[in-house]
Amino acid sequence: MNTIKARRLRAGILISVAAILIAHLFQWLLPEATTTWNHRVIDRVFQFRARSPAFRPLYNDTVVHVDINQSTLQRIDRRHLNRHHHARVIANLGAMATTSQLYDFVFASERSEDEDRELVEATRSAGNAYFGVVFLFERAHLESGASSSESSARPYLKATRWNVMLKGNTNHLPEAMDGIITFPKLAEASRGLGSLNLQYDPDGVYRRYPLLYGYNGGVYPSIVLRIVCDYLEVAPGAIVFEPGRHLTLKSARFPGVENPRDIRIPVDLSGNMVVDFIGAWEQMRHYNFDDILHASDNKAEMALWQDELAGKIVVVSEVLSGSSDAGPVPTDTHYPLSGVHANALHTILTESFFRPTTGLTRMFCELAIAGVVTLAFVNLPALAFGAISMMAALTYSGAAVGTFLYGRWLFDFVQPNVILFLMLIAMLVHRAIESTRVSVEAERERDLVEKELEIGRRIQADFFPLHLPEVCGWELAATIRPAKQVAGDFYDIFTVKGTRYLAVVIGDVCDKGVGAAMFMALFRSLIRALCQQQVAETEHSNAPGKIWTEHLLKRTINQTNNYIAVTHENACMFATLFFAIFDTDTGEMHYINCGHEPPLVLSANGFSKQLDSTGPAVGIFPDVTIDCRSVQIEYGDLLFACTDGVYEAPDQQGRIFPKDRLHTIIGSPHPSLQEMLRKIEVAVDRHGHGANQFDDITMVAVQRDFPAVARCESI
Repeated sequence: MNTIKARRLRAGILISVAAILIAHLFQWLLPEATTTWNHRVIDRVFQFRARSPAFRPLYNDTVVHVDINQSTLQRIDRRHLNRHHHARVIANLGAMATTSQLYDFVFASERSEDEDRELVEATRSAGNAYFGVVFLFERAHLESGASSSESSARPYLKATRWNVMLKGNTNHLPEAMDGIITFPKLAEASRGLGSLNLQYDPDGVYRRYPLLYGYNGGVYPSIVLRIVCDYLEVAPGAIVFEPGRHLTLKSARFPGVENPRDIRIPVDLSGNMVVDFIGAWEQMRHYNFDDILHASDNKAEMALWQDELAGKIVVVSEVLSGSSDAGPVPTDTHYPLSGVHANALHTILTESFFRPTTGLTRMFCELAIAGVVTLAFVNLPALAFGAISMMAALTYSGAAVGTFLYGRWLFDFVQPNVILFLMLIAMLVHRAIESTRVSVEAERERDLVEKELEIGRRIQADFFPLHLPEVCGWELAATIRPAKQVAGDFYDIFTVKGTRYLAVVIGDVCDKGVGAAMFMALFRSLIRALCQQQVAETEHSNAPGKIWTEHLLKRTINQTNNYIAVTHENACMFATLFFAIFDTDTGEMHYINCGHEPPLVLSANGFSKQLDSTGPAVGIFPDVTIDCRSVQIEYGDLLFACTDGVYEAPDQQGRIFPKDRLHTIIGSPHPSLQEMLRKIEVAVDRHGHGANQFDDITMVAVQRDFPAVARCESI
């Protein structure tokens, strides 16, 4: 591991630990805020699940509703229901063989003797009606003076409390001081009473259902738990309460199922169960109170109702317009509280429990996220690190949503993402500081490199001819303009020592930069040195002729190729080049084109010819076959050769410099060849519209002048 990565690893570990500690400190200082944020994220998943046909929970119609709504009052032509109506509905539901009747009412006091007696008798006859208790918790309320209904509740509540098996600390269980109960005669005739109290979360949303309350040394059940225990034949002594873990109903017997089994309900320290809301209020089955009220008027209709409701748990409640008995739940902003009771019943009977993750699981997730982000911080560039961090957040959130939908696990959405966010910010700041420091160091190194490159540029410039040879009857011109400080292109024009021959070379080394510049110097030096050496070693170096010239070209290029291909094999460097030798007396030109851009020969009458490749690029493989060709240069003919920096120069749309435009410039009259090359450079620059130069630009031009014997002799 290099120094930078080691330094990043130390910083990443410190940042991770700090982020985890800060997130936990924030949760400890503001528990309600973090819990609320997490609940609201989970609410969005609840809403998605309720709207999605693929994930919407299946409804078990064992739990149904009988609603007292506006149409009920319109049908019976009354503004309010009396106890006679309730008595008749209780009797009818009992006759329909319903399993349980949950009344979301507290008949707190006696009213009319006849109506109360009818209500008590109907309740006793049905034998399956459950009524509510409203517990009071504030001692100040009791000290200010309790009503008669409240004071009369204590003996009944004390007599009917449950003794369940308690395991663990029950200090967090809400302790009731008193309660408002259904009046005693009706309570004694009923199947039992249960708490109707609901506790909303800090943001005012009902998400949890309290199953037990502490009372006078024992516990008192919610109305839902009392109904469920009777429905499943679980006695209070068979209930085990482990605060923060489970409420276990031992040996529960479902109707129609032979073998009993334990039901473990996940609960928090206060005995609350997370309710699995199945969706909108309309998702559950509803019946009108008036239909049940008048069902006994017709025996045939009563039989149909018995088929419809036999074995059902019926929740009877008022859902009148403008009723205050409603509140927000995860799936809806205005939901009748009787629906919360019904969903709690449905959750237990279908065993669709939500299980919060343990502290060990949460710690593992936090450490896993911190580990992934730290590794990305150490090993990846800033942009990739940011992308990995975002992917980690999305992956964790997606996994949390997936476990919610498929496994009913409640992961903490907020805290791991807060940790990740803190880590991301701190690590990006660290990267910025590190980048600034590296930039300062790089600037110093860049200055040194610039100086070295400037020295290299000056040295490289010495490899090009300071002055072109002056050959009677011939005009020569050449130019090179590097794209960077140093070039990979090269050219050379020299007279073959002791002969009337003129050598012209232009080449382009692969790649760019310093490496290409070094090989440019090597190629150029080898060609010139080997060419002159071949001339010196030839016995008849002054002898004109095609054979001697071809031999000189081939030997020079073959030796150059073999040296580069063998000696510098690992460098994988090569060059395309055009090498020509002119007979300055006859105008005959012999040439080799090793993969270079074909030069042009333009005659005085406008005819042009391309000098195509005669062999592969130099330096790739040793002992390659290279052909030599010849062409006659007549008076007025022009040879033009260039590198791909001219032909492939792009404009802003990526279109290359058009060859016909180049041919037009070459074919036009010019004061000199050097002026022609300058105009080509200007045209290439205009084509690029001021963009940075794409590649090195190198051009060579050779033209045979018309006879000027007198001028030559005068020289």
